[in-house]
Amino acid sequence: MLTCPAPALLKQAIHSPSRAQLADHIPTTSRSPVVIISSSHQCQSFHKSSHKPMNRLRSCRPHHSPGRLARRTERRIIALRLNRRWGPHRIAYHLGLARSTVGRILARYNMPRLTEVDQATGLAVRRPPPVRYEKTSPGELVHLDINKLGRIPDGGGWRAHGRGSAPALAADRAKTR
Repeated sequence: MLTCPAPALLKQAIHSPSRAQLADHIPTTSRSPVVIISSSHQCQSFHKSSHKPMNRLRSCRPHHSPGRLARRTERRIIALRLNRRWGPHRIAYHLGLARSTVGRILARYNMPRLTEVDQATGLAVRRPPPVRYEKTSPGELVHLDINKLGRIPDGGGWRAHGRGSAPALAADRAKTR
């Protein structure tokens, strides 16, 4: 959530005539006083520049990425993965790129991991389904962690009143007589 930098600016934004003119075009989330300044100005500038309805804001995605890797290099990465079955570390070392860049490109082209590829054919094999704890109702799966903190005798119970205590043994002797 965006916040106002100063209360004076907030009052100015609430009572400005331009805000009253824009009230029909500003999205309802931006009508709260907390988001007024940045969102409404963004809506206003977008509306003036494009003459489109202001019910949606522009995407923040850039129109072009000058730092993106060349398509030729991306094709070389995919070719090395398919032909030589190399991992991202080896491909990155071979091409002089960062490992994270190679990993991102392999993920972008939905290339399976080397552990999911058949070594003989190079085809992707089906990976085993993940082990999940999914139950139909709450409380169906109960997990208990038990930690033995003290010395519990073989008979179990409490020393004072349990099976191995003196009163319990005396009571057992009395029953058997």
